[in-house]
Amino acid sequence: MTGYLTALLNEMGSLAAMLVIIIPPIGVVCVMLNDYKHYRENHWQRSRGLAGFIRQEQPYIYLLALVTFLAVGELLLYSVIL
Repeated sequence: MTGYLTALLNEMGSLAAMLVIIIPPIGVVCVMLNDYKHYRENHWQRSRGLAGFIRQEQPYIYLLALVTFLAVGELLLYSVIL
C-alpha cells in the first residue's frame, strides 16, 4: 500500500512540476498578444507589422527565452537525476 501512495505522490509531483514549467510561457505569450492587439489599435495608421512590434517589445521576448531556458534546464536536470 505504501508503494502505491509513493507512486501516486511522485506522479502528483511530476504533474505539479509540469504545470509550473508550462504555465509561465503561456502567460507570457498571452501578455505579448494582448499588448500587440493594443499596439495595433493605438497605432492603426502605421504600416509597421509584427517585426516592428517585436523590436519594440524585446523585454517580453527575453522573458520568454529566460523561462524557456530555465524550463529546459530543469527538465534536463530532472531527467539526469532519475
